[in-house]
Amino acid sequence: MNIISCYFNKILSFFGYGNKQISEDLNITKIDPSTLTKVIINDSYEPFPMNLTPISKTLLPLNITGFKGGGYAISTLEQQAAQAFIVIDKCLRYINGKSTKPLTRWAATSSLLVQCRAGKDLNAYYDRNALKFFYWPDSRKMFYTCDSTDIVSHELGHAILDILRPDLWSISGYETFAFHESFGDITAMITLLQWDVVIDTMLKETNNDLTKSNCVSRISESFGALLTKISPNQGYLPYALRDAVNSFNYVTPETLPSNTLENQLSNEVHSFSRVFTGAWYDLFVKLYQKIVSSNMDRVAAVKTARDIATDYFLYGASNAPASPRFYNAVAQKMILKDKLTGGKYAAEIKSVFTNRKILLPSLAILRDVTMQEIENLPNATKKEFEDHTIVNIDSKETFNLKIVNSLETKGSYNGDVIIQIPYQESYSFDNKGMIMQYISSSKEEAIQDATFAYDFMKERNLILSSEENKDRAWFKVSMKKLQRIRFMCVCQQNNCCIEGSPEYGKCFKQENNGGCKSCGGKKNDPCKCKDPEPVVAAPKLGCYVKSTKIGTASIKYCSKVSRRIC
Repeated sequence: MNIISCYFNKILSFFGYGNKQISEDLNITKIDPSTLTKVIINDSYEPFPMNLTPISKTLLPLNITGFKGGGYAISTLEQQAAQAFIVIDKCLRYINGKSTKPLTRWAATSSLLVQCRAGKDLNAYYDRNALKFFYWPDSRKMFYTCDSTDIVSHELGHAILDILRPDLWSISGYETFAFHESFGDITAMITLLQWDVVIDTMLKETNNDLTKSNCVSRISESFGALLTKISPNQGYLPYALRDAVNSFNYVTPETLPSNTLENQLSNEVHSFSRVFTGAWYDLFVKLYQKIVSSNMDRVAAVKTARDIATDYFLYGASNAPASPRFYNAVAQKMILKDKLTGGKYAAEIKSVFTNRKILLPSLAILRDVTMQEIENLPNATKKEFEDHTIVNIDSKETFNLKIVNSLETKGSYNGDVIIQIPYQESYSFDNKGMIMQYISSSKEEAIQDATFAYDFMKERNLILSSEENKDRAWFKVSMKKLQRIRFMCVCQQNNCCIEGSPEYGKCFKQENNGGCKSCGGKKNDPCKCKDPEPVVAAPKLGCYVKSTKIGTASIKYCSKVSRRIC
């Protein structure tokens, strides 16, 4: 059966012309048919239609706009709210069962607001108070980001990591930025792997070779298809927003270009996140291959590999010291987790992170260091586990960076700003008090990383400066401190810097979706890129260069969308 027929049959079954699938994973023993909700797991491009029932209470409090229970028609606000309810709770319960730190409350709110129709935009974000999902017209229909369970669980991933590591929220560290995005994509894959129908399709689609791109590795297929249609020359994957099956290896992010096509690695954080996401997926596949070689059933092997890879990942994310090379720190903690559980998969995990060039040489362990000595240091945080203890030392280091009133700040702030830098050390001890692992970095590296992160945000206008960028800013200056506002599916580059794009050499206009850096709509504002020769005058309609007729209506499309989405 080809892919199109497979999806067509899924849709037929969804509307009652085949076997309806009712989830047994939610531990529901009595199902009232009137409360069944039509749910599309994954998204409309590769749908897995199901009939599920929202349970009465989620693991953590949610306030979902439009939620009234089950039983509503597809694409209504009520159905979208019920689908978000089911997906969010499903993910939370699984992660809670695997995490060494229980998910008992949200990071900064008692109840998380979820808005499935937050407004018209190609975007979604988490801001500590809410998950907001936007919509965008696509030909004769509306594209809702909330309809993609990948996007919903990706944004939820930001919230989960914020629960596990609230200390990362306002740290100005480039790799912690990128890791947050990777955590979101990995959460999306972990969530999809909760359903047997997805696992079955994954195995059939790849003929059991999970090194091939598949319905789980592809993140938000419908979004990738939409962006490819809008921006055919931007390098977007025509079948996904991102794909965990990739060949991107670690390089120092400072050496990467800022502006590049989507199918190349850049120092934009969503782009760079693909390095760690690919490594995690590689590990999952290697675990599956080793487990299935012991004659375990393939579906059971996928689930076992999923559980182990998730265990290691959550342990690493929860316990890695905030440092300039955060990818390495997480990988080192994942290796420690394997060692603590017998080292059964040591070869697999080390080979993955070595091949991706994420692992740095291990620091020499100081044999004469005692746990009592370390835990009594200032700013020491001690975590006791059944078979070991981790002591992290947070230097609480900050440094001052002077912001001068300029075009970038537009007069909103002038003076020193205090930036929190990623500068922690981590010591791991066994039950006898013997040191097992030591992870550290220098203060100079931390300052360099924080400065690079700041320059990254300034270049993309991600620091709140005026009304103009208030909906796009990641950070703000408050009480002379640089503080995060939100984690956002946003911005990569300004198309005015890309030769061949219709916006080349023109200042950005938000309403045209032409790029990311705002020029304020003023002709005299610089685009901060190489001047084209000759300079092309901006057309009256900005970057709208394509149109199509649907009935009597004329629909205009922007030829490029350079803002990074989800």
